[in-house]
Amino acid sequence: MRKFFAFVAAACMAMTMNAEVLTVAQAITLGNALEDNAQTDTVEVQGYAVNVAKYDVGFGNQEFYLADDATSTSKDLMAFRAKPTKNDQPYPVLAGDKVILRSVIKKYVKNEETPAQLELMYPTVNFVEEVPGDRSIGEVTTITVTEALTIGSALASGATTDDTYDIVGYISQIDDDSYETSYKNMTFWITDVSGSSAATNADGAFEVYRGKPDQHLELGDKIQITTKIQKYSKGDVIESVSGATVKFLEKGDAPTPEAINVNQAVEIALALGDNETTTANYAVSGYVAKVYEEFNTQYNNLSFYMTDDPTSTYGDLQCRRAKMSAEEGPTLAAGDKVLIVGKLTNNFYNDKNTPQIYQGQATIEWKSAIENILLNDSKINKVIVDGVVYIVRDGKLFDVRGAQVR
Repeated sequence: MRKFFAFVAAACMAMTMNAEVLTVAQAITLGNALEDNAQTDTVEVQGYAVNVAKYDVGFGNQEFYLADDATSTSKDLMAFRAKPTKNDQPYPVLAGDKVILRSVIKKYVKNEETPAQLELMYPTVNFVEEVPGDRSIGEVTTITVTEALTIGSALASGATTDDTYDIVGYISQIDDDSYETSYKNMTFWITDVSGSSAATNADGAFEVYRGKPDQHLELGDKIQITTKIQKYSKGDVIESVSGATVKFLEKGDAPTPEAINVNQAVEIALALGDNETTTANYAVSGYVAKVYEEFNTQYNNLSFYMTDDPTSTYGDLQCRRAKMSAEEGPTLAAGDKVLIVGKLTNNFYNDKNTPQIYQGQATIEWKSAIENILLNDSKINKVIVDGVVYIVRDGKLFDVRGAQVR
């Protein structure tokens, strides 16, 4: 027992100081001493690649097991989603390669019925000795969005292609932008036409589901996605596999959403079915009636109500978790005129229908005059007409809520 704890202490010291490269046997002992689903600090483990899976071009990774003997069939220590490279290019691992993997060891336990699996999570790969063999990753065919939809339509419901493709297109709609959070993924639609706002297969768009882009993407961007094509069983949507790699190519023409006021947005939303959402974005301009959730600095969003009447404190359109910049978001107040771009939803909750924009992108068109009264701005003058205070700015007359009077 003392010898065991002495070894664990030595291994932990190796993790901290990087003074020792562990054998596979040492790594397994260290991993088995963990609690379920716990992990070590970063370690380096040397061994031979065995039970090697094919390099996955779509995800740019490869899984295999590590053993102290090149002839072993052991599955005791797994290299989970390793990304082997050489000279910054994909370089697949072959069975028998001697490698050093750098990562954490996790004792993964899915449930009580399945045994624990020790995994080196997303390790870097350093080749020590290489066996001869073919390390090509195979050719990837570059296709258009239209060709991807043709390939996908021939699949059975729930099926996925065996081949991987490079699909090039322009972003027409963004459904979920989680790139700025810890998830670093985005769900969006692409088409062959720059400036399109299509968001269905029928309109010529291909869905990129939880793609992993190399940078934050915006509407209109031209991108390349490396993926297998699948026909999702729920609704037979033709899309990419989850987590496929996405490469930014160049800026394109962003689709121009229809410009409407708040009352028009309300009419469009309430004409939808319960919890139904428009496929197109709209640019809605109006006034903030009330901010009911303050700006969240982690997610850069807040929630407020909009109205066409700058004097109203009751909002007609709910802007739920609207995205704003870190500069403008904290300053948003009742009376501000805003522009928000997003999809309209007929939100049905507790037997009530609420016209809503969810996660739209909002910007301030101008700040309310009542706030400007408090600012020391030489361009603003206050006047009183029949006992009512007005603001004069740039030759225009505003009431104290910001509505232009003349």
